Amino acid sequence: MLHIIGRTCVGFGQGLMLSTGPVYLGEIAPTEIRGAILTIWKVFYTLGTVFSYASTLYTTTASNVLGNWQWRYVLLGQAVTPLLFLLCIPHCPESPRWLVLKGRHDDARGVLMMLRDEEDVEAELADMAVVIERDQSENPGVFGA
Repeated sequence: MLHIIGRTCVGFGQGLMLSTGPVYLGEIAPTEIRGAILTIWKVFYTLGTVFSYASTLYTTTASNVLGNWQWRYVLLGQAVTPLLFLLCIPHCPESPRWLVLKGRHDDARGVLMMLRDEEDVEAELADMAVVIERDQSENPGVFGA
């Protein structure tokens, strides 16, 4: 039973990370290096998957040594990175695009000041507002304020 609960938690976490990680990175990354950052994210995500398979292979071949802990070592190894992410989440800035969408322009400006050079902030904030306004006019009801 614990095996099923552990696998469910890992699967839920991976699904959440796969859908939200690239979106968040894309929103906070500077335009010039956005593609590189997202590529690096995907490469490390894939390397994590390879590590996961390798650790599973190791624990399968070492089952005579590990005994009942065979599957527990795999789940414990997979839990390290999500736990580190959970510790880091409170220190991550909110998405500037989301803040602009909610009408919190000053908060968005503050986040952009942390992430960008000062001279780029106002232009990016203005571009963001234009894109959000366009999206709202083209898709009424989808992007609520």
